[in-house]
Amino acid sequence: MKTKDYRNELNEKGMKFTRHRSMILMILDNAPNPLSIEEIFLKMKEKGSKVSLSTVYRTMEALTENELVIRTAFMDDNRSRYEYNRKVHKHLLVCTGCSRTVSVEDCPVEEYAASLCFRECFELTGHRMEIYGICPECKSNAK
Repeated sequence: MKTKDYRNELNEKGMKFTRHRSMILMILDNAPNPLSIEEIFLKMKEKGSKVSLSTVYRTMEALTENELVIRTAFMDDNRSRYEYNRKVHKHLLVCTGCSRTVSVEDCPVEEYAASLCFRECFELTGHRMEIYGICPECKSNAK
């Protein structure tokens, strides 16, 4: 697990540096998939943190409001999941069997989103796309 000092990112957003904020950002930065608040809480406990679940909820809300993390909800369970905001445009393939995600770097909807917003007189501020399916491991386990 890579360690990094998140002090600058927090300071740039006007947020105070705390152990809990730094640990949450590190966990999300190193996670291969977006995590639920409960998963983040358990990972913090594994690392010896004495944090409460309510503190994790409050911290995640502050980190989301300040755009240091991205909140998403997958169609299959509609639970909020969070990922470190790397400020990279991407889309996701999501396995409905195990919730594994795969980043898709190219954007097939960029032009469509722009034309749709132009037609409806909207100002385009961003978009997200998630495609659902079954990953190869879940497919082979089902056979």
